[in-house]
Amino acid sequence: MPFATSSDGARIFSTTMGQGTPLVLLHGTTHSWESWQDLGYIDGLKDHFQLILIDARGHGQSDKPHAVSAYTMAQQADDVMAVVDSLGIDHFHLFGYSLGAMTGFHLAAREPERVQSLISYGGDPYPPNSRYKTSIADDIAILREGVPAWVDLMDRLGVFEQYPEPAA
Repeated sequence: MPFATSSDGARIFSTTMGQGTPLVLLHGTTHSWESWQDLGYIDGLKDHFQLILIDARGHGQSDKPHAVSAYTMAQQADDVMAVVDSLGIDHFHLFGYSLGAMTGFHLAAREPERVQSLISYGGDPYPPNSRYKTSIADDIAILREGVPAWVDLMDRLGVFEQYPEPAA
């Protein structure tokens, strides 16, 4: 079944290859599932995993809705779930590049019981206008100051507050 119907009715194209533990591969903006093939990933992975290669909406053979509202991270995550559900897959690993990585972050947070692991390549885990986002110039300045400056920044941003203290 090459097409799954997403929550908003969009048809999402996918193809599968290989056998083993399911691994969803999500490409980046302006790419398609074929990018994974062109770059050699399929040949390297198909003997170890059942590859689920998805054309993100607006790309490849998937539908291309015109409404901006059709391209939210939540909708992109719905698209992935529509595909894996149509294939009868309960648990899977996910490898995302760029836009695919951002979709993967959203999906892993939303469906932690189903996403067994996430490989993020070139993806930003923070939503737009996040308090954690810094400019590249800020990042470079902090790196030049060394680890204590980085730890200070993370502390000021409250990053460490989300992790409990280790048990004694």
